Amino acid sequence: MAAFRLAFTLLVLLSPVFTPLQGWAMGEFRVSAIAAAIYSAAVPILHWKRWGFRGQRYATLAIDLLLVTMWVYLTSDYGPRLSSLYYGLVAVAALWFGMTGALATAASAAVLYGSVAVHMPSVLEPAGEVLGWRIPLLFLMALLVGYMVESQNRERARWQLLEEETGRYEQRRALMQEVYEDIVLRPAGKEWEGLEVGLRFRPAWRYGAGDYFDIMEVGDKIVVVIGDVAGTYSPGLKRVLQLKYSCLAAVHMFPGPGQVLTWLNRMLFPDLQPDQFVSLCCVYVNKHEGSLTCANAGHESPLLVRAGSREVERLERGGMVLGVMPDTTYEEQKAAFSPGDLLLLYTDGVTGATSPSGEEFGLRRVELAAVSALSLAASADKIAESLFTEVGDFSRKGPRRDDVTVLAVRLVGAKQPV
Repeated sequence: MAAFRLAFTLLVLLSPVFTPLQGWAMGEFRVSAIAAAIYSAAVPILHWKRWGFRGQRYATLAIDLLLVTMWVYLTSDYGPRLSSLYYGLVAVAALWFGMTGALATAASAAVLYGSVAVHMPSVLEPAGEVLGWRIPLLFLMALLVGYMVESQNRERARWQLLEEETGRYEQRRALMQEVYEDIVLRPAGKEWEGLEVGLRFRPAWRYGAGDYFDIMEVGDKIVVVIGDVAGTYSPGLKRVLQLKYSCLAAVHMFPGPGQVLTWLNRMLFPDLQPDQFVSLCCVYVNKHEGSLTCANAGHESPLLVRAGSREVERLERGGMVLGVMPDTTYEEQKAAFSPGDLLLLYTDGVTGATSPSGEEFGLRRVELAAVSALSLAASADKIAESLFTEVGDFSRKGPRRDDVTVLAVRLVGAKQPV
């Protein structure tokens, strides 16, 4: 504002348009213009020095209104041209004080300019013309600019509130993700005596939440669990953490996976209703006996691939997902688990991976990929990587709707061919 005022007053002082002014009018005009220039130059300095006072903007508008009115009066026939400066003051008032400030400034300008027009008709155009369109135009501009400024301020306030809420939401999600990675993903880096474990995990979005997997050693058995919590992000992640420690307690209480799932279903049922459920597969591996026992609560069927024959056996026995019927029991399925055999567990993000054309990866491709990887790879980690890569290549540029988890488990025995 001060910079514009200073530039304008200097332009007016140097402009040949006002040189015809003679006598006292020219003298008074020059004095007022010089005073305005000094005032305009001093305002930025005072602002830089932080020398302000309460109501400074009100005083600035009042001074500018008086200066414009004085110039309009002193410049005689050129007054109507300078009266356009009132519109600029109305716009500045709208920026500073909104609709109310713009209307108040327009009213003040109308009184000042109208007084000059009414009492000194020889200086300006006839009063009827002034009152007929110049003053109404001032108020029209005040309404339009005030409305635009207030709309912009409301929009800015909404964006600021949205950014604050988004920031708080991202902080909560980041904290929850830290907890998820520290607690749920921790088994990925552990080694189990007599057992090879390969794990690959990719969240559907920036943060992972729904998939759950864990490996626990209980006596002479290794317990492998994998599941998927249905629900939105925050409730889903909360249930994952609840599920982890519930599983940890259950596997120490019960000798078989069917009993574990029955107890978990009964315990989690009140918390999961009415809009959540959990699919979960639990496998007890007895590495000394070379056997495993599996129970499934509505999860994707684990695959048992024989090292010698490359035959694939689906472990499908079990029951419905956890959290639907409180009294559900779960059937167990036992199978031999010899050195070199592959136990492959995965979530529906693998079978449901979609290509750009809309085709799903499907269970058959999982089986073929498992057999192929077992024939070529020497470790569970390479098998998990192979299947994970194949799923990623299949769904490249396709929609990513779910987390993808691949968990490969093999007994350590005779060295397998690379």
